[in-house]
Amino acid sequence: MKLRDNNLNTSVYWNETYDSEIEKGIERIALERFEKVAKLLPHNAQVLDVGCGTGDLIRYLEIKRPDCVYTGIDFSDIAIEHCKQLSPVGTFIVGDIRTLNVLTAEYDVVISFETIEHFEDIKTFVKTLCSLTKPDGDVIITCPFKNMVDSEEHLHSLNYVDIITLFDEDKTDIVEVSRYSENFKNLFCHIKIKE
Repeated sequence: MKLRDNNLNTSVYWNETYDSEIEKGIERIALERFEKVAKLLPHNAQVLDVGCGTGDLIRYLEIKRPDCVYTGIDFSDIAIEHCKQLSPVGTFIVGDIRTLNVLTAEYDVVISFETIEHFEDIKTFVKTLCSLTKPDGDVIITCPFKNMVDSEEHLHSLNYVDIITLFDEDKTDIVEVSRYSENFKNLFCHIKIKE
């Protein structure tokens, strides 16, 4: 369900947000979902984190799953600079996933945590995530459930049906859609790309 038309989600807005968070030492750590992803990653996986922000997930995975190769993309150059300073081996790209043409379907796992609700065209966003994933690869998305995590940045509120209908059933299989976190405020969605 669309919540609002006023879109604050610009690189300028997120540069200011991340700059403030970095200055204050704020990290966006969500151990429950980070641990779940670490367990799902295949051995030696190529992993793409779309909307990686300041790279908290990749830094966690580099420790827990050093066998994998990580790439993060975000349109905040401040966030990406922070990622490069703190991550010893990750590759980080400043760019907008909607217009960036340097990425190809080379990833075993494409992750996007708490990002989809910020996009105006969420169907195209999901299609892009799937197109970057190898056949038999995985797409993992998390987002607020319904409007339980309200923010002026969120353009959409999603429930089980909303998230499932975004995926092309001829090209994907739903592995899991579940609620998690304190008070079950978020959705965890795991999709397998068909061969």
